[in-house]
Amino acid sequence: MTIKISTLPSIYCDWLINHPSGAYGEDTGIFLYGESELAERNDTYECEEYMPSHFIIGDDSGDTLYVMKKDQNSQAVFSTDMGYMNEDELAKETDNFLDWVENINMLQADN
Repeated sequence: MTIKISTLPSIYCDWLINHPSGAYGEDTGIFLYGESELAERNDTYECEEYMPSHFIIGDDSGDTLYVMKKDQNSQAVFSTDMGYMNEDELAKETDNFLDWVENINMLQADN
């Protein structure tokens, strides 16, 4: 699967440009995928099949995936259980991606 950049939130694309290797929340265990993981993880978890209007941006190294809506103006981040990916069952984490990233103490990932 190829993720079309034109369908992704601009706020997320701007963040990804500055964090091409992704980022890791030291206290939370949340990993936000870098460029190389983004398509691979969305393919692996079959996001297009189960949540076609969203894409996975990261995980908590456990059962939780973090997703955003495929919409250039979207800023909200949602979470879903890895074993039950359903757009009707998403839990909203935040209305503002950048505030959320700041609050979970993200560190630049090393490759």
